[in-house]
Amino acid sequence: HLRHYRSTFKVAVTLHQSRQSLLPRLGTGETDPFPLNARKLMAQSMPSIQPLRSRATSILTPLLCLPGAVYLFVITYSSVLFCLLSYQSLWVDELLQLVGTRSGTLEHIEQLTASGVGGVPLSWFPQLLAIRCFGYSAAIARLPSALAAIGCCLIVFWTARGLKFRYPLVPMILLSVLPLYFRYALEARPYAQGVLLSALATLVFIKLINTPSISLLFVYTTVIILGIYSQPFACFTACSHFVWAMIAPQRKQKLLCLSGGALIVMALAFLPWYAYASPLWAHTIRVEHLAFHPTWRTPLMLIREITGAGYLGGVLLLSLALAGFLKGSTKAAMKLLLIICSIVPVICVLVADVTFGYFLAIRQMIFILPPLVILASDGVSVLLHFAQRKTAVATALIAIVLVGADLAWLLKPREDWSLAANAIEKLQGEYSACTLIVPPSSIKYYAFFEPHLAKSACPSNSVGTESVILVIAPYSDEMDRANMQARLNGKHNVDTRVIGMSTVQVFR
Repeated sequence: HLRHYRSTFKVAVTLHQSRQSLLPRLGTGETDPFPLNARKLMAQSMPSIQPLRSRATSILTPLLCLPGAVYLFVITYSSVLFCLLSYQSLWVDELLQLVGTRSGTLEHIEQLTASGVGGVPLSWFPQLLAIRCFGYSAAIARLPSALAAIGCCLIVFWTARGLKFRYPLVPMILLSVLPLYFRYALEARPYAQGVLLSALATLVFIKLINTPSISLLFVYTTVIILGIYSQPFACFTACSHFVWAMIAPQRKQKLLCLSGGALIVMALAFLPWYAYASPLWAHTIRVEHLAFHPTWRTPLMLIREITGAGYLGGVLLLSLALAGFLKGSTKAAMKLLLIICSIVPVICVLVADVTFGYFLAIRQMIFILPPLVILASDGVSVLLHFAQRKTAVATALIAIVLVGADLAWLLKPREDWSLAANAIEKLQGEYSACTLIVPPSSIKYYAFFEPHLAKSACPSNSVGTESVILVIAPYSDEMDRANMQARLNGKHNVDTRVIGMSTVQVFR
């Protein structure tokens, strides 16, 4: 360092001397007024700025220096997602959020928080911002999820490359075709964003293991705070990191303190929002009867739905992950980290659902997919080492199963609230009828597309002698239907239609 500073000082002195002699020589026609020794000293002093250049290069390299196959994958996958953004109709969970975000303003914060248990600002803010910038459409509402899914695939690639995978592209492709992941990449819900931040937290934590520093700790803490404010259950990935720090074979007290401190900061940062929103969440759980009752079938449900491809897809992925954990080429400490990140969130989700009385859904543990696919890809590498031809055939079969499940999900009939709302509007004009909707809370989904339907509901006490359009929503139950049918005694059914999975009946 002293040598570099000395050479830099010589350059400064020489340039100053050159400047003093520059003015008399400007009119002489010389093209290079600087002395030769100044240029030589400048060339010799270039190593002094090399550390800055190498630091900048290390930051930009993961973004720019990617193999051509990765660029090809990103272009292909992005094209597929963008073409499918508006292919399917909006379903009830998407509408539940869009009721508050379609305006592109912040006036519906309380409604957004109360309507969905676990609603947090970053779960709907990217969607609100996209609608604010580009206007409302189904494709724009789903755009943040698609971008997050693409970014998460890249993070999985960087993680696999950092773990010295021979084929780091394999986990990237495997994650992209998992039906559960593919579904939420095309849904106007924040789960893909939560998976992105969860995977990013694991990537930063691995870097923190190798080179502990205050700057990396700051980045790690920021990422897990963003994660819990995107999806509260994403915090269980950070809990997995802390568990690994406690039981790792070569446990480092410093790393344990860093990860524990980051967890505490994350909890303190989330506490104000939890104090504000938890009463609203508890009210929603109580009113809508969303309690969770675990049974012996719960583990089978997790296996069936963890990939979205049924029992076959779940067993294949878990078997490959087990092979990667037992025989994979990744370091034992990193395999332990990946398996902990795949198991601990599942346990934490089950405990949280039982504690708060909320129903279990596979999307609550979607954050385990990145570590699972990395382990499974290591398992594929193990099988390739022993039987290349058979493994290639088996891998092709797995790809066919997963892609087939993706296509089946895309082509499966689903509710179409817009189509049903248009049909109800036409029938109202034809029969001059009021509307009864089962259950009554579903009116907001039809009114999302035809706002005046919210004002055409029948009187709450009696339907009188006028015609009535009875709409049975896709998610109604037998008790709601029986109670509504009792109100229609004395009227005759003159028309019945099933439109967008909603049953529409006309009574006169």
